[in-house]
Amino acid sequence: MPKVTKYPRLRTHVRKGGAGQVYTYWFYDMRPDGKADIPLGTDYAVAIEKWRELHEHKPRVVGRLQEAFDRWRERELPEYADPETRRNYGRQLVRIEAVFGGMIWEEVTLPILVEYLARRMVKKRNGDTSPPKRATVQGNREMSLLSVVWGKARLWGLTKLHWPAEGVKNWKNPENPRLFEVTDTLFNAVYAEGDQVLRD
Repeated sequence: MPKVTKYPRLRTHVRKGGAGQVYTYWFYDMRPDGKADIPLGTDYAVAIEKWRELHEHKPRVVGRLQEAFDRWRERELPEYADPETRRNYGRQLVRIEAVFGGMIWEEVTLPILVEYLARRMVKKRNGDTSPPKRATVQGNREMSLLSVVWGKARLWGLTKLHWPAEGVKNWKNPENPRLFEVTDTLFNAVYAEGDQVLRD
């Protein structure tokens, strides 16, 4: 019975150097097709991405924002206890990865982010003083999430680049703050349950 492997047609060639060092090379097995093996390099993680591209016909994500989106969805999103928060972040993630997922980190610049927001902004007619439309506000939320994912990607070593809008003020779409009246009942309830920092 043939050995079952997680990565079919992934071959390993090990070579020893003159000083006793060991070199491992990865290849995609093309013998069934009567062709020469395709070299996948010496880095296992990169080799697996190349294998996935060849075997599963999936585009490579290493070095692209999609790699960070996939990891954030798998590791970070489930950590949010509130289902509504997870749902909102999930929707925002789908939107930003459709635009930025295929980009390499160097391609994401501040003008690109501003252009994204401009396309998400709903234009208002002259004299319209109503609050910003949902798409306009959601564009800001999507940029906030992209910033969070970007920060995690730096921690994971996926990029060394800083967030393109770091230190820049007033680059997002304008929003009207929501007015909220705090009644005595609400204040007392929060004060009774809050810690000292919140009380202060």
